[in-house]
Amino acid sequence: MLGTNENGGIKTKNEFIHLTNWDIVIFDEYHFGAWRENARKLFENPDEEAEADFDLEKYQIEEAGNAYNESFLPITTAHYLFLSGTPFRAINSGEFIEDQIYNWTYSDEQRAKNNWVGSGNPYLSLPRMVMMTYKIPESIRHIAQQGEFDEFDLNLFFQAKGTGEEAKFVYENEVQKWLDLVRGAYLPSSIDDLKLGQDKRPPMPYSDTRLLNVLTHTLWFLPNVASCFAMYNLLMQKQNTFYHDYKINVCAGTKAGIGLDAVRPVINSMGNPLETKTIALSCGKLTTGVTIYCTCRNFSYTSCKTLGVGIAC
Repeated sequence: MLGTNENGGIKTKNEFIHLTNWDIVIFDEYHFGAWRENARKLFENPDEEAEADFDLEKYQIEEAGNAYNESFLPITTAHYLFLSGTPFRAINSGEFIEDQIYNWTYSDEQRAKNNWVGSGNPYLSLPRMVMMTYKIPESIRHIAQQGEFDEFDLNLFFQAKGTGEEAKFVYENEVQKWLDLVRGAYLPSSIDDLKLGQDKRPPMPYSDTRLLNVLTHTLWFLPNVASCFAMYNLLMQKQNTFYHDYKINVCAGTKAGIGLDAVRPVINSMGNPLETKTIALSCGKLTTGVTIYCTCRNFSYTSCKTLGVGIAC
């Protein structure tokens, strides 16, 4: 934030920013709220109607001859560009119309990498990314379809109460079924399953050997701190012995630390990541601005630590 001086005016070192009419202003990481009230003040266009009634002579007398109070000078630009890797809230709010939105996703990058013709492929260094979606069984899905729009609501499904060791899911039975589902232990028969055949069911993350080999270190994103602790408490219960082979890190809440302080416990729990298994539970930490999980097989564990690009190869 550029901020103001102690008198509420523009800082001397920032005067050129306000005096220049910029071609474009770019907001990076827009989802962090770069357009909050303080930022808006720096870019607000002057009120045209107020300008029409502006008494310059009176203003000069009151302001001791200053032609224009510097604190009223907004930053001007012909265009704005808002960048975000997670723009969902801004899009859902209707802040941008369809013609103003340009998407470039991981899938687009993978497609561009595969379809590149000739040498100099700029996407060549990108690791192969596999995205998988699953149809949640009705016996689990119905709990999360009680919202206003009768749609699957993860916030509702993973709703939790309590704190720390007392945290517990409101729909613990259904979340338990979900834990069984992702390890292939809960696959209720359905018409679709009968059509596919028993051997053609979708590979589950913690049951299919092709996935188990690459999912030794994962991050689970949950709605809030309470749900992170509720998940930890549930995973620690006796019926979930399968997950006891994994070191569970709760990367949520004030005790987890901020920035690098939140990263260190995860690094320490991995040790040599080729020989360990971990699950990090987060509702925001470790998801922006830091690389924890490096899937590039070209680097060794030591190289990753040296380069600072990751800690799990």
